[in-house]
Amino acid sequence: MLDDLWRSLQTAITKPEAAKLAPLWQALEAALAPLPQEDQLRVATEAIAQLAEVYTAHADALLKSLD
Repeated sequence: MLDDLWRSLQTAITKPEAAKLAPLWQALEAALAPLPQEDQLRVATEAIAQLAEVYTAHADALLKSLD
């Protein structure tokens, strides 16, 4: 599950204008569920940082399309 999450996040970072954000959050939740709490926190921290990059790039792409 974690490998799928990281792959999805990398794809979203490289193609933010096509990223579906809600499924990324759902994938994160599913990947965290079976992990011990310490690992959940570590993975969530990294994944949320990457999701923030996706949101920023997605917003930038939308703003550029308005020009």
